[in-house]
Amino acid sequence: MQNTRYEELSCKLQTILGLKKLPVAVKLHADERPEGFKELEKPIRYCISIYEASEGEKLILPKMKHACLTGAYALGITELPSNIKSGEAPYHHGLFKSIDAARRAMSEIPRVNTTTTATLVAPLERMPLKPDVVLLICNPKQAMLIANAFIYEQGGPTVGATFTGAQALCGYATAVPYVSKQPNFSFGCYGCRLSAKIGDEDMYCGVPFEMVDNFTSNLMGLEGAVKKLV
Repeated sequence: MQNTRYEELSCKLQTILGLKKLPVAVKLHADERPEGFKELEKPIRYCISIYEASEGEKLILPKMKHACLTGAYALGITELPSNIKSGEAPYHHGLFKSIDAARRAMSEIPRVNTTTTATLVAPLERMPLKPDVVLLICNPKQAMLIANAFIYEQGGPTVGATFTGAQALCGYATAVPYVSKQPNFSFGCYGCRLSAKIGDEDMYCGVPFEMVDNFTSNLMGLEGAVKKLV
């Protein structure tokens, strides 16, 4: 069943920000399997599922359908394999100067703090369940407006961003907002940019669903300023 409120929120976000992709709703710990969600035959990366949802697809990814092991770890689905946790695999891929640096990076991957059985992803306008996080694929100008919306009502606090060039969607745009209950920006990662078809100018913003109503209302208040920038 479509949720009219979610449809309205999605429409407002797209219209005011000028988003090229649909806002994506993410539901973790998905014991429910509502009708209309497709489970693909082959495993895919979480970041690819987000891209597909931004194009209109509704997907469910249980544990065995998550192709990226670090992504599955960040989402609370599985533990890191020993060769990744030790830093050996990322080091040998040339991502770090030393195994010690790789090991440290793996130990600091943001992670959902409860167990996830599956991920449900869909366009916000078509999500039948209450989401945990809403993801926006945006450009830097749109990200500026998003940041302004978060301080529009009270003038602060300033919007922080924590990110690296890895685990962009799973860790920094999903797990961080889910755990911290604060929005977070991410500039993408190797996996996203190789597999998820985002443009060089694209980045991500993850928003805890509890903030989406007020955030959208604030964007509406900024609409006059937005029009001056178009």
